[in-house]
Amino acid sequence: MEPNENETYRILIIEDDNDLGYSMNETLQAAGFRTMAVADGQAGLTLALAHHPDAILLDLKLPKMNGKSLLTKLREDPWGKHVPVIILTAEEDTKTIADMLKHSAQEYFIKSETELSTIVDSLQDLLRKRSNPY
Repeated sequence: MEPNENETYRILIIEDDNDLGYSMNETLQAAGFRTMAVADGQAGLTLALAHHPDAILLDLKLPKMNGKSLLTKLREDPWGKHVPVIILTAEEDTKTIADMLKHSAQEYFIKSETELSTIVDSLQDLLRKRSNPY
């Protein structure tokens, strides 16, 4: 995918770690994505439902509403049922990972084990498949 193709995609970053949120925002913008970022779950859900981003990067441990609750509520919305969600968290528990994938998260990355370039690649793959399912 050419970097300029990414410009059509809006990515919502829901991350309460300021440094990581900033790094993700900068990395995605450098790859050509348009980004929105918030630091708590309630604001993330509100922004997602109001602006319908093309994909969401979601932390699990968030203030005001955790990522699991956010994902559950998001999937109750007709639009929210289909938006790609990538979980990016410090949580390594296999039960939690399985639960998030059951709630229709497309990917699950452990923060300490994942390069930001891997997230960019994953987003590009998810969005390419979504825009061209064949």
